[in-house]
Amino acid sequence: MTLKLCREDGVYLPSERVGVRWRLARTECENIQAVELSVLWRTEGKGDEDVGVCGFWRYCNENGLPWDVDQFIDVETKLPSTPLSYHGHLLTITWLARLRLFQVGGNQVKTEVPFLLSGSRADPGF
Repeated sequence: MTLKLCREDGVYLPSERVGVRWRLARTECENIQAVELSVLWRTEGKGDEDVGVCGFWRYCNENGLPWDVDQFIDVETKLPSTPLSYHGHLLTITWLARLRLFQVGGNQVKTEVPFLLSGSRADPGF
């Protein structure tokens, strides 16, 4: 699986649009039940873990693949104003694009690309 963001530096501003490009390898296309792409944030640390999704696409394989496996699929979504990326001692807020491949029989394969949602491109705060 290939998963890429539209910005090589991986730093985005609040309310900016993030573009995501993905493609499966031909060998991964056997026994596909569905493919899900999401743009999300999650918290890690002490206490409850939270997740927020700002973009979600699901591609089902009901009657054969609905796309050419050799072509990249491009999607885009607008990021919210908050929460900003944060890395502290007790709490971390991570933004990422996640591609999950669901195979017949229940197996899953996933890949993730983290990025920063920052108040400034010059000083992302890390």
